[in-house]
Amino acid sequence: MSHVQDFIDRFRCNAKRSTLVQSRIKYLNRLEKVEQVFDDPTTVFMFDNPEKLRPPIVRLDEGEFGYTEDTTLLRDLTFSLEM
Repeated sequence: MSHVQDFIDRFRCNAKRSTLVQSRIKYLNRLEKVEQVFDDPTTVFMFDNPEKLRPPIVRLDEGEFGYTEDTTLLRDLTFSLEM
């Protein structure tokens, strides 16, 4: 059952939400009906197992960061990323 139908069933008798329920009912009535849903396994992705990378993968020594060349926000950054 869809989330929209759950909402309608839950708040159908709630006076405060009657306009929301009515709009959701209209929404459901406008939806195109689907006869059958089936899996289509026509596309299969196969990936090789990658070899292990030697650390460090990413390394930054004494770097700087800023949004423009004139404005430096962080200085003397040391950063490394490993597996």
